[in-house]
Amino acid sequence: MKVLQVNKFLHPHGGSESVLFQTKALLEAHGHQVLLFGMRDPRNVPHPHARFEVDMAAPLIAALPALMHVRGL
Repeated sequence: MKVLQVNKFLHPHGGSESVLFQTKALLEAHGHQVLLFGMRDPRNVPHPHARFEVDMAAPLIAALPALMHVRGL
């Protein structure tokens, strides 16, 4: 399954980022493909979808709901 994880920061910053990377590792260990999306920052952990990072993610991420269900992608 493809899983999109959205977070403002994609580098070690605080508790939510710890959970983000632990969840990513757990999902990948079970065979899932995990894509990351967040704010562009030189401290970000390298990942294959970095080209989709945005310069000012805060307004976009603030507008996202707490849970998203996306079908047909």
